Amino acid sequence: YILRDFLDKKIGYHFLQLLDNEAIKSNVKSIWLTVEIRNERAIRFYEKVDFYKKEKITFTIGTQTFDFELMEKKIQSTNR
Repeated sequence: YILRDFLDKKIGYHFLQLLDNEAIKSNVKSIWLTVEIRNERAIRFYEKVDFYKKEKITFTIGTQTFDFELMEKKIQSTNR
């Protein structure tokens, strides 16, 4: 999660670059994440960095229910 005041600093983009590099080093085939369905800005960002929507999932915490997109990114390794 990136605080609103820091969204324009590209922290999320740089973090995902680091994550991609570690995933490649570790021979990981894909990365998954969840994002609240109403967070359209985040979904657009994730799609821009090659995540795609896999399925909708629901979490219930106490009496509240939250809908999320499960998203996945395939990792392209030079060793494959």
